[in-house]
Amino acid sequence: MRGAQRRNNLLNRIMLNNFRFGLFRFVLTAQQNAALSTEEHVGALLRDRFGSALKHAVCPFLKQCRTGCILPRQCAYARLFETTQEGVSAGDLRGKDVYRPFVLEPPLDGKTRFAPGESLCFNLLLVGEGMDFLPYFALAFVEMGRHGFGIGRARWHLERVVSIAHSTADDGALVYDGARERFMSDVPTKDFAAVAAESQSLSSARITLELLTPLRVEDKNELAHEINTTVLTRALLRRISRLSHLWCGEELQLDYRGLLDRWGQTITCEAEDLRWEDWQRGSMRQRARLKLGGLRGRLHLSGEMSDLRPFLKLGEYLHVGKQTVFGLGKYVICEA
Repeated sequence: MRGAQRRNNLLNRIMLNNFRFGLFRFVLTAQQNAALSTEEHVGALLRDRFGSALKHAVCPFLKQCRTGCILPRQCAYARLFETTQEGVSAGDLRGKDVYRPFVLEPPLDGKTRFAPGESLCFNLLLVGEGMDFLPYFALAFVEMGRHGFGIGRARWHLERVVSIAHSTADDGALVYDGARERFMSDVPTKDFAAVAAESQSLSSARITLELLTPLRVEDKNELAHEINTTVLTRALLRRISRLSHLWCGEELQLDYRGLLDRWGQTITCEAEDLRWEDWQRGSMRQRARLKLGGLRGRLHLSGEMSDLRPFLKLGEYLHVGKQTVFGLGKYVICEA
């Protein structure tokens, strides 16, 4: 009885009233034969070209932008990419500590060649105030399509953007109509209470996570090549708490050390087919190809997980670890 009461009290404390997010599917249609590089992952390609397109679409001071934005609070590019204390009013969080409010989820089917009329579909997650930038994302991808990207800079048309309930949903509510170049007035969102309710259908004794894209988490300031309960849950809590702080204006009030210690002692983490996998990205800024390696496989969690379930379910939407804006750190909760 006391254990159940303690868990209920914890759930009451983590009800993040301001935490909201939206998941959207972008559908780009090839206007001619198009090919994407097989050496660079689609998520990295989309993120890098999107950043460049957004800067040129919204920045009136491109020359000054190279040396530092003079409108960090107003500029969409500065808020999303030059994310600093000035840009997000982030208190004492700076540089790499500032988490960006978006995730680009690339398709995982490996398709790189498209005939005219075929579609490239990808998902976009936006968190909190990041939801305000949805029109800018659409504008940037419209511009990307007009200027062309991929091998030979083939042209694309942003056909539509729909709001989806989860990443594997077939379709959803129309948010942007590319034919009429019009946004709908209502944009559906999801909040933490809805995710916590979803999590109650999960087993409280055994949960399996399938790592769909490379998971990059740190242990003792180095990329981890093995995962245990503490490494995983610490990365998960860090991501949720900082996104909530920076982009939803709400602190996650928890005894982090006590909670992580208890989970580390009572929940076991067993790996299945855990392996290192590299993704590549071409950095336009550094003019180089970079590797984004991480862990793939399955993680089986066993123990008393009633109060961990909401965090795990939220992480399924948010991703976890480093370089999530490229789509890394994506997992799904599946039957053991």
